[in-house]
Amino acid sequence: MAQVEANVLLVEDDPAARVLISARLAEAGLAVETVGTTYDAVEVLGQRADAFDVVVIDLVLPDTEGATTLSSVLEACALPVVVHSGSVDPSTGPDLILRGAARFVAKDDPDPQALVRSVLSASALSPRVPPVLPSGVTTDPGRAELSELAGRALDLLMEAVPMGAWMFTRISGTEWTVLQVRGDGYTQLRPGVSFAWPDTVCSRMVAGAGPQVVPRIAEEPAFRQAPILDALPVGRYVGTPLAVDGVGLVGTLCGIDPAPADDDMDLAQTLVPAVGQMLSSAIALDIERDRLRRRLGLADVATRTDALTGMPNRRAFDLRFILHHGESDWAASIAVIDLNGLKTVNDREGHSAGDRLITTAAQALQSALRPDETAFRIGGDEFAVLATDVTDEQLPAFLDRLRQALRQAGVSAAVGGATRRPGQPLQDVLAAADSLMYAVKGGGTTPR
Repeated sequence: MAQVEANVLLVEDDPAARVLISARLAEAGLAVETVGTTYDAVEVLGQRADAFDVVVIDLVLPDTEGATTLSSVLEACALPVVVHSGSVDPSTGPDLILRGAARFVAKDDPDPQALVRSVLSASALSPRVPPVLPSGVTTDPGRAELSELAGRALDLLMEAVPMGAWMFTRISGTEWTVLQVRGDGYTQLRPGVSFAWPDTVCSRMVAGAGPQVVPRIAEEPAFRQAPILDALPVGRYVGTPLAVDGVGLVGTLCGIDPAPADDDMDLAQTLVPAVGQMLSSAIALDIERDRLRRRLGLADVATRTDALTGMPNRRAFDLRFILHHGESDWAASIAVIDLNGLKTVNDREGHSAGDRLITTAAQALQSALRPDETAFRIGGDEFAVLATDVTDEQLPAFLDRLRQALRQAGVSAAVGGATRRPGQPLQDVLAAADSLMYAVKGGGTTPR
């Protein structure tokens, strides 16, 4: 058997995309497990995070969207997360990196192997560290304080201590990534560019192999041997670590110039460490704020989850309706399931027995689902299954599959369903399915 390069959890709700992406990753020797919602991803990672090396996520899922999707997954694990989405402009990819993603690949990337390469490179990273700039460059001006502060700090340093480039960087595992840069002395430096951390001059500075201010780098043996100098010729260097209590080293603030200095750069000796301490304090506040934001995001996911069964709840079901209500061409069939005799079980055997009946029904429905189907608990004894690819002709077989799963689990239930017609609001489809279910429950019609 071929060696598995890495184990991937793919979080993608589109069935066709799920099949295509899984096949592409499998061809590269990657073992892929798929889920279709943020809730499912958080649940799987909470139970078996050590079974995976990388998480690949779409940003728009049935229960969360955008930054909430990313932050919820980041909060659930210490694994590198690769964003593979068509919901954001590729130019915002660096912003996602700043928020904690390991890589970003647009779904319409013309290179079919771009995602494979990103997943393989992300799998080599050490466990993820908290992002330095979770709210860095963003379209929300209220959450750009750290990014703006870092930019102003670099502008100040460039004016006070001119260099070919001043950089605000992040350290993640073995990677040293440029977050912001000022100066035109190095065309190869831009936000998002990464280098191997052990190859950098900064790594030697942090390790104490030399001082923070080096007017003539050729006079520092440990520095002049840094492999990064093959790509970035450096005559003088200034750097200071960015560290956060409880987190450790998260980045560096540094300046480089191709020419050695004619003086001892006395101003840099006092100014750069002070600016670095200011940025470290700002980063600490931003990390704490991001942790709170993630907790709130997880709390939001929790409000869409049924505590007894672990299924998406009525709120999640309603949100799915809101997301797709105006899309008249979005195909869907809905099954509504109502358990028979739950009240009798509760009255005769107690609520623990009633809970067991509910969980048995939930497990039976989940076992019958196909990749394009999602089950919800929408009431005390009522469930719904939303199927995005079931046509009117396929509806009877779809409902029979659910009935059979319930019967095999020993659960008596009434099942009704309906299919969306072109231009028909989903709410009307739900009402029709509900009506047919109650007709079945009352014995007034044959199952449909």
